[in-house]
Amino acid sequence: MGELITLKEMCRRERVTRRMVQGYEQKKLVSAAATNKYGHLLYNEEAQKRVKRIRLYQQFGFSLDDIKKLFDLPNKELKIRLELQIQVMQEKREAYGQLINEAKDIISKLEEENTGG
Repeated sequence: MGELITLKEMCRRERVTRRMVQGYEQKKLVSAAATNKYGHLLYNEEAQKRVKRIRLYQQFGFSLDDIKKLFDLPNKELKIRLELQIQVMQEKREAYGQLINEAKDIISKLEEENTGG
């Protein structure tokens, strides 16, 4: 069956909070495999992998509702969704690049004003 770990250990390993995992459970994205004699929830390796994947998908910009749907997609459709999300992230990166350049221009102008240029 593999190693079972507590919620506390899962949070430490995956760098998530207890509330985050509880939210994932509420959305039925992950569930505990068992409880120990103290009533603490225990998670298997599959749950740990899912939490890691959920966090990654969130960083990609997907909501928990989107992620729930992603988990149910066949690999071919998942690949398409991820490719589309890559395009969205690239567009955001370009937009941020432009904003960074604008901010640098403002800083340069401020420095010129301060030096009397």
